[in-house]
Amino acid sequence: MLASPFQFLIVFCPLIFLAARTHGGEIGIYWGFPESNTTLTTLNNTCNTRNFKVVSIAALSNFGNGTAPREDFGSSCNVATGGCKHLQHDIEHCQRMGIKVLLCVGGPTQNYTLSDADEAHSLATYVYGVYLSGSGVDGPLGRVKLDGVDFYLRDNVSRTLETNIEAMAKFLKGYDEDILLSASMRCDYIPGSPLRRALEKGLLDKVWPRFYDHTCKYNASQKEPFVSSVKTWTALLNASFYLGLPTRPDYPGRSGYIPPEQLKDALEIPERSCKYAGVMLWNRHWDVKNENYSTRIKPIVEATPDKPCITPLHVVS
Repeated sequence: MLASPFQFLIVFCPLIFLAARTHGGEIGIYWGFPESNTTLTTLNNTCNTRNFKVVSIAALSNFGNGTAPREDFGSSCNVATGGCKHLQHDIEHCQRMGIKVLLCVGGPTQNYTLSDADEAHSLATYVYGVYLSGSGVDGPLGRVKLDGVDFYLRDNVSRTLETNIEAMAKFLKGYDEDILLSASMRCDYIPGSPLRRALEKGLLDKVWPRFYDHTCKYNASQKEPFVSSVKTWTALLNASFYLGLPTRPDYPGRSGYIPPEQLKDALEIPERSCKYAGVMLWNRHWDVKNENYSTRIKPIVEATPDKPCITPLHVVS
């Protein structure tokens, strides 16, 4: 007997999957350029707080258009004189504590681009060999094997740069699929470009849109832009989602600071998604200056949410 054509009909049914959370979120932070990082803000002391699960060392921010890669890790050391090599010991100390240490590539400056795939490949080769391979290369941070790369894309980057950042991510994953790749970009960015394809292809493991400086920042009296942006990101991502937040209320050009007493309310929105993983802070210098903001918000971020998270599923019936 011939099978009915309806037996072969595939129907995609959207479902909502509820999952009970067994733990809260985690905190990541940027350390290094362009701020002073001395005394209480050293990398060693930053990790010793046990506030953070991810530290992004900023930044490799000069490259592209034929420019040789050049790092600037802040005023605590001088890359040109080899003065940042002592950070190798701090990095190893952090990693022994279970903290993921990333190299920030890009940053808030205007000093970088990638003109084509060849430059993307060259930069990926440099970053992998010097920072990720563990082959004993004595680079600007000494003989390190970092856990991954954090792509910090400034506002209004070109489509060419985005395309070649995607290419660079592919090259890095080709060297070692276990390399951790993350990305930071403006919260009102519409993921309809090559960066979205990088997310959908699973090239990026963590994403922390910057919820400051734009209308999508959290505003207790007008939440809709924030809610809409969070929903957009969490619906599109094939990666862990973090809120990118400033650590200082009066940071120049960094509107969007959330006081600790308002953070619980703000986090209830991203916590509804099972992709939510925590917050990412800019930056450690002002974290300390602002009465150790990370210490004050840690219990709030790490608290287990009261409600289960939601994952939209599409299944075949």
